[in-house]
Amino acid sequence: MTENDVFVNIDIRTVAGQARLKEVEAMSNGKRIHVVPHNGAWATRREGASRVASTHTTQSGAIDAARGRAIRGAGEVVIHRPDGRIRDSNSYGNDPFPPKG
Repeated sequence: MTENDVFVNIDIRTVAGQARLKEVEAMSNGKRIHVVPHNGAWATRREGASRVASTHTTQSGAIDAARGRAIRGAGEVVIHRPDGRIRDSNSYGNDPFPPKG
């Protein structure tokens, strides 16, 4: 088991359960874009990728680039701190409003 494994208890016999399963599958299919420290700068990296997609001198620049990609792909941006810990995450796409349950 790796840190990228996702475990979700979903009752797929219901329409809501099937919709939630599709959301989880979409997020686990490489639609998470991480903003990470990289060689003294900041980079965007798609989850599961071995190489970075883009590098930026500031974290805010990397966040803007990741946000644009996430919006186009209905994905999620995961922002890391300089020490590598997760600071924040934002999803873009088919989020229910108000949130379910």
